[in-house]
Amino acid sequence: PQLPIIGIAKTITNGPINNNDGSYNITYQILLENMGNVTLSNVQAVDYLSTTFASAVSYTVVTTSSTDLIINNSYDGSTDPNILMGTDVLIVGASGTVDVTVQVVPGPLDRKSVV
Repeated sequence: PQLPIIGIAKTITNGPINNNDGSYNITYQILLENMGNVTLSNVQAVDYLSTTFASAVSYTVVTTSSTDLIINNSYDGSTDPNILMGTDVLIVGASGTVDVTVQVVPGPLDRKSVV
């Protein structure tokens, strides 16, 4: 039987880097891999930065890049959470990566926490 499976992993590759203005840059990489036994068409990666940085004062996508997949240049992580154009094809065993750099202004610390 046909078994379409896509694997996805997200890891921080750089940062947080202090921009000395109250903001930090964080770069992470998303790996997409066809782990099934059929070719995958219209591959898409969705990343809601409003969830990832829920406690932040603000966040801005600085760059997105990939040498393997077609980037959606409108991706902002909130009104447009689609990182890719959705036109890529991954053959069985193939993979691709996307690098995303986000500038984050963190929210206030919770001073009521007890350790």
